[in-house]
Amino acid sequence: MNKKQTNNTSDYPELINHLRTIFDSDKAENIVSINLEPVYGYSTYFLVLTALSNVHLKKLTQDAISYLKTKGIYLQYLPNQLDLDSGWVVLDCPDLVVHIFTKEKREFYDLENLWKEAIIIEDTILS
Repeated sequence: MNKKQTNNTSDYPELINHLRTIFDSDKAENIVSINLEPVYGYSTYFLVLTALSNVHLKKLTQDAISYLKTKGIYLQYLPNQLDLDSGWVVLDCPDLVVHIFTKEKREFYDLENLWKEAIIIEDTILS
C-alpha cells in the first residue's frame, strides 16, 4: 500500500506541536522533543513520551495515527497488538519518529541519554 507522504521538514515543528498537544490532553507524561540535526546534519526529530499503562499506550498510539492521517502522513508500518503489548511503540514518519513508552521501557532504553549530542527540548512548543 503506497500512500502519499509529506516530507516537508518545515511542517515538523507544527506537526510536533500538535502531537504534543494531543499527547498532553491524553495525559501522557514526560513529553520530550529531540532535534537530531546536530548528530545527522539535517532536521530529524524524535518525540518521546511515557504512557501510564499498555492500555494508555494503545490510546496514545491510536490518537497519533489518526492525527497523522489527517495531515496526509501514512506510516509504512502500523503497530500491531504485539507492539502495543511490548511497552514501546515506534511511529516512523519521514523525518519524525514518535516513541511511546511505558515507564519501565523508557527508563530501560533511555533515549535521551543515548542521543545526548542532540538538542533535547522538554515541555516546550517548537517555533
